[in-house]
Amino acid sequence: MWKFYRGKSQQHSAERQKLQKELFSFCKTVHHGFPNKPTALAWDPKLRIAAVGTATGAIKIFGKCGVEFYGQHSTYDSMIVRLLFVPNEGKIISLCDNNSLHLWRINDTGIEEIESFVMEGKVKKVSALYIDEAKKNLLVGTEGGNVYSVDLQTFSLSENIIYQDVAMQNVPDGKKVNPGSVEAIAEQPGNPQNILIGYRRGLMILWNKQSSTSIQTYVNNQQLESFCWDPVGKKFLSSHNDGSYVFWSTESGEPVEEPITVYGPFPCKAITKIQWCKSLEDTG
Repeated sequence: MWKFYRGKSQQHSAERQKLQKELFSFCKTVHHGFPNKPTALAWDPKLRIAAVGTATGAIKIFGKCGVEFYGQHSTYDSMIVRLLFVPNEGKIISLCDNNSLHLWRINDTGIEEIESFVMEGKVKKVSALYIDEAKKNLLVGTEGGNVYSVDLQTFSLSENIIYQDVAMQNVPDGKKVNPGSVEAIAEQPGNPQNILIGYRRGLMILWNKQSSTSIQTYVNNQQLESFCWDPVGKKFLSSHNDGSYVFWSTESGEPVEEPITVYGPFPCKAITKIQWCKSLEDTG
């Protein structure tokens, strides 16, 4: 009798546990607030929306108060390294640490992944991204020093490649050393045929797409971190790993003035990002 009683009690307990799992099972129903472990940030000034990428492959879109969208890469262990909006298109590009590129579209209910592909090979490790002003191509700089072009309509690699050895053909002989990875890319304002390409070891080249040649060279002894154009394209500003920044003349290829170290005169922390802020009176 006692064995029978114990058996019924255990059976009842098992049924109760099963019911508890069904009633109190954990599942995600909503994502709200700032995401955990952020690793990348992007901003669309036209649509006025921000995007945050995380170490677990999640993308969170923030608009006006109460507007939040959530997207997730297929693998939770893919850390997002870079996010980049296609301006005023409602699309965003993500770069993950496995060297994969993903194109997302924002719709009424969330964000969906449209296309993706992986840049195969060590020399194709992505180090810089830039969307041209026409919003037709994504320029991809790599650690191997080449610049690839991705067609944003098909989101596939095109045959337009700027090889490092070709870009360096017009570089003075004394400066023809391995310039390292591509660190920055930007079109010249007012002249979309010209692209400024910056390499890690301080070499910068103004490349003309029409003639497929470099038309000007800029050399700095410090490691390059970032650069930006003035509003009219007559000069640009570069920042470096010793905490200095330099104004360059586009035409002459020489610095407009001596390098400026913000907290100098001794080398300081690298200026990893620099941006030209335009005023209403700014004419370049």
